[in-house]
Amino acid sequence: MYARAPKRVNPPAEASLVRFLFSRPIEILGAVGVFIALLLPSRGLGVPMCAFNILTGAPCPGCGLTRSVTHAAHGSWIDAWYYHPFGITIFVAAAVLGLGLLLPRSLHARFVTRMAPAERPLRVLAWAFLVGFVTFGFGRLALWWLAGWRPPVPL
Repeated sequence: MYARAPKRVNPPAEASLVRFLFSRPIEILGAVGVFIALLLPSRGLGVPMCAFNILTGAPCPGCGLTRSVTHAAHGSWIDAWYYHPFGITIFVAAAVLGLGLLLPRSLHARFVTRMAPAERPLRVLAWAFLVGFVTFGFGRLALWWLAGWRPPVPL
């Protein structure tokens, strides 16, 4: 008998940040996030939300982010920047992803295919955002601990 040739197995598809970001679940998450930000009062609910801040009294890297996003959703860009500079970026990204839900499936597929060459720049932007976010957060925490800096309004 002749030995059978091994079955060809298709290699797994390469992980794609573009395909992940413009997938329906992520777009739904972006749209829901924008919707909630529009519903929340921009000045907050009056309830502290950060466990790190409650326990230590110090701001965590994300302190002020919720209020920043809600201010951006309500069009108060200066206040959004004041609470957390990365909130504006998060709001705009969520809105862009949420808008992807409005595209018909065929146009959505073409858009994702055309975005494929932007994979590398998108990864660089994602890493730059992450590094900037962490650097800002720990820089603010260092100012709080070392210099006794306190924000003029509670985060």
